[in-house]
Amino acid sequence: MSEKIPTSVRPNRQRKLRNLMVTNVFICFTLVIIIILNLYILIATNNLSESLKEQPLRMPLLNEIRSEEIMPEEIRADDILPEEIKPEVSISGERVPLVGFSLVLSAALSTQDEWEEYQEESLAEYDVTEYLGDPIITTPLGYLEKKSLPSDYYPGVNFSYFKSYEHYRGIGKYTESGRVTHSDNAYTDEVGLRRYKVENEFGANYRLTDYGEIICDDDYIVAMGNYYKEKGRANQRFLIVTDDGSFTVRVGDEKDDSATDPYNMFTWHNHYAGPLEFIVDQRILDRNIQRHGTVSRGPVGVLSNDIEYIYRIHEKS
Repeated sequence: MSEKIPTSVRPNRQRKLRNLMVTNVFICFTLVIIIILNLYILIATNNLSESLKEQPLRMPLLNEIRSEEIMPEEIRADDILPEEIKPEVSISGERVPLVGFSLVLSAALSTQDEWEEYQEESLAEYDVTEYLGDPIITTPLGYLEKKSLPSDYYPGVNFSYFKSYEHYRGIGKYTESGRVTHSDNAYTDEVGLRRYKVENEFGANYRLTDYGEIICDDDYIVAMGNYYKEKGRANQRFLIVTDDGSFTVRVGDEKDDSATDPYNMFTWHNHYAGPLEFIVDQRILDRNIQRHGTVSRGPVGVLSNDIEYIYRIHEKS
């Protein structure tokens, strides 16, 4: 015998059914609106595409762009001197990143020769020393990224004196490292150190004079740990700033992780830490270097100095 539903319960069930129907109607209405909006956007996009096909864009040639079309009349390309170039420059009171500014200025200079002459002057006069210690230094050539030193993790450790070396013939020609060490651009200098020719005159040496000027010079080829570079890769470039000058290096070999500290920054040589291992031709290597086992005892003064900063060089492509 079925139970009778109390009369007071029936209105509650009817109320719930009505609420459910109202909710379903609202959801259906919302879906219809969304479908209509999507159709409208699709139609508008198709119309825009058709219009772009009918009227193709044309980029002006470099010699068609005049400086007055890019900059205000009061600012001419000739007014912006190389000594004013810093990581940021000011145009009409606004701070503009150097990379973007270079693109604007290159369009303002009417010929390729003018642009190359401007780059050469900027390179010669740009003073990096003002920004040494900054995490990122923007230059006319790209930017420098500051890397940690062994002393940041091992306070008091001497990582400048012992600069070990290895014979370049021990590096396979057809390996990632060999493509640098045995490259046509690689050669052995008069000291017996392997060097890498820098072909692009704006490309890339950041060796500094006493006045902070950038001078083109060839890289020393070295081995470094994977803390400083991508594992299994070579050809990265670094600026090594010392307490009396600087030099650039190019990675031509990789320190094995098992032979380095836990951070893969350097190799221990007794109580000395060595982040740099120079690639050499041992047959003609300087006698003092061979006698003492470190490049620091050779005739190249800057290689004997204490390292203050290591910067990874990121060049403009």
